[in-house]
Amino acid sequence: IARSRVYFSTSSLFQIAAIARKYKIPYSLIKKQDRLKTNRLRLKQRLVIPVLASSIRASYAKKRTHKVRSGDTLLSIAKSYRISLKKLKKDNRLKTSMIRIGDLIVINN
Repeated sequence: IARSRVYFSTSSLFQIAAIARKYKIPYSLIKKQDRLKTNRLRLKQRLVIPVLASSIRASYAKKRTHKVRSGDTLLSIAKSYRISLKKLKKDNRLKTSMIRIGDLIVINN
């Protein structure tokens, strides 16, 4: 599996856990990579974030949104964009298939 590095410069008081969530990696990996002793970061501190090359490509993938209209269901939206219902729920952090008119659904291809 190809690994790559992302350079992150803090623009405000960040915590390592927040950055780890953003890149979907364990915060202990960031601490180890950058030899950090605490979870707090300084302003404009540069970090090297080890990530999989595939996750970098995925972050540049085209993202679209779908505005829910009357009669739409999560399943019908998933079918119309040819993605699985499970992926659609995961990408939108939905625990159920409940949606409302006017909701914006993120479509990741």
